[in-house]
Amino acid sequence: SLQTHPDAFRRESFPVMKRFAEVRLDGTYGDQASGFVLLGGSVKSVHRVLQNLDKARSDTDVSGVIVRIGHLGDAFIGGVSAVHQELFRALLAVRESGKPVVAFLEEGGGPAELYVASAADRIIMPRLARFQGIGVSVEILRMKDAFADLGIDWDAVTAGQYKSTFHTWFTDEATPAQKEELETLVTTAAAELDSTLTGARGLSAEARTRLFSGGLVTADEALALGVIDRIGWYEDARRVAAELSDAGTDPARTRRLDRRRYWRERWTPPPAVAIVLATGGITSGESRVNRLTGGRTMGADTVVRALRSAAAAADVRAIVLRVDSGGGSALASDQIRAEVDRIRERQGLPVVVSMGDAAASGGYWIATSADAIMANPLTITGSIGVVSIKPVFERLLEKRHVHREVYRQGAMTDMFSPWRPMTDEEKEALDRDVMATYDIFLDEVAAGRHMSRADVEAVAGGRIWFGREAVEKGLGDRVGSIEDAVVEAAARAGVTDTYRTL
Repeated sequence: SLQTHPDAFRRESFPVMKRFAEVRLDGTYGDQASGFVLLGGSVKSVHRVLQNLDKARSDTDVSGVIVRIGHLGDAFIGGVSAVHQELFRALLAVRESGKPVVAFLEEGGGPAELYVASAADRIIMPRLARFQGIGVSVEILRMKDAFADLGIDWDAVTAGQYKSTFHTWFTDEATPAQKEELETLVTTAAAELDSTLTGARGLSAEARTRLFSGGLVTADEALALGVIDRIGWYEDARRVAAELSDAGTDPARTRRLDRRRYWRERWTPPPAVAIVLATGGITSGESRVNRLTGGRTMGADTVVRALRSAAAAADVRAIVLRVDSGGGSALASDQIRAEVDRIRERQGLPVVVSMGDAAASGGYWIATSADAIMANPLTITGSIGVVSIKPVFERLLEKRHVHREVYRQGAMTDMFSPWRPMTDEEKEALDRDVMATYDIFLDEVAAGRHMSRADVEAVAGGRIWFGREAVEKGLGDRVGSIEDAVVEAAARAGVTDTYRTL
């Protein structure tokens, strides 16, 4: 009879000799690629990069990695995002496997570019490249007066003293609580950046002071301070790679890993951990991508269908729900949360949430029913609060000499009409509704996280936390990447041998 060992596999080999894997990082990376975007700003899939780096780590035909870094997208706070941290850890994992990693910074860059590059053994950049803005800053544009000039006002009700969503549209300045929150976030992000760069590069006190001043740092200065290792071009980076390895050539030969095929030969597929992506502003209905701007919405029906499809697959033993969302509809968020709860309770499948760049407000709501929550250190999460807002174009109509006629039955029938402001009675009704939703949110967090209502209220109020602080406050279970979440999900399913991800 014909037999195949369950772990047998065949790989396509690099011809002639070992090569370095070439990885190019340039642009904005996220959980889901946006595809074609008319006005630019498209998002690339970070998971494809992470998978390629994992292949480089385990492939015996790969000597090491050369990563070419162009301009990486900015983060909401501080320039370095949770996705940048996952790229850093993936490159570091290659190094820790005993394979050299060389980074070539094409233009120098800012915090994100240097942060990712600092995972490498050596950093090279051209002599006319610069580092700039290494530090943390947040700029907020308040548009109340601009809207007022247009004749646009806002009716808004908020639950949570820290909740600041949309507040830049109708307030002149941050409240004391919001200022405290922003100052804490900036300080925390700066400490994370400082700790990582100092540890990875062994920076002196002088180098840290100069680098974190936020000004321009030339290639010569960066070399003298130990921020980079050599000034040169990409060919020089390949020569450095050859010096660090047994590649056998100078400069080192390279090949892109996305052109290399891997496959397994076995009669039955191994157990699987399904990864379900939940990305964008949360809405009811189907997910959408705006081809003009690249913006993405997370439709509750789409995510629920993906969760059910994953749970129904015969070889799926666990699910990782990857969340990257700043929130949205409370109703749609609760629909997704309820489906996670149903899969866990009725089908017995463990569900682990992996938080990407953000899992805040509604993005946190959908995570509350999971068996475990894992966040990156700089994931933006929390924001447990509720806001309801509508524009009021009454003065704009007056400016344009447009007259409004209304025929109605019921005093509050048109309370959400954008053509008039709400009455005091209508605002009171909306406030009661918002507070009722906030109470449900608090109860779901308390139940899902096994916390008392008082403990939840202490970390709620709309306050934003970074992932590391959220874990310390009980809003998450562990700091970790999506790879860590997959391992956690497999362990909870009792899968300790070979498994794959879908």
